[in-house]
Amino acid sequence: MKLYSIAQASRETDLSQHTLRYYERSELIPSIAKDAAGRRVYTESDLKALKFIKALRGTQMPISEIREYGRLYFQGKRTSRKRKQLLEAHRLRILNEIDKQSRYLEVISAKIDVMFNN
Repeated sequence: MKLYSIAQASRETDLSQHTLRYYERSELIPSIAKDAAGRRVYTESDLKALKFIKALRGTQMPISEIREYGRLYFQGKRTSRKRKQLLEAHRLRILNEIDKQSRYLEVISAKIDVMFNN
């Protein structure tokens, strides 16, 4: 099993080392293993979880909901319905935001057309 230092995990996930530590302190990811010298070591599974968290944060999911999703995930298969509901609700918020941003883009594009195509 390949292990990654915090610097390597930072590069692999495109998250700062500070953010990785913050996610751990915030209980968004389970406690990261430490090597004999006490340095964090990340597994492929940890990196996959971090990339998923990054996608959730990048789409404005609140930390409290990410924490709830993680808590449910570690309870196992019996929570799959609740996890699906959380993700579906978040997906709907994203789609609504995309729609809103598209309408704003149309307004801005129309203004550009009026200003520069006369």
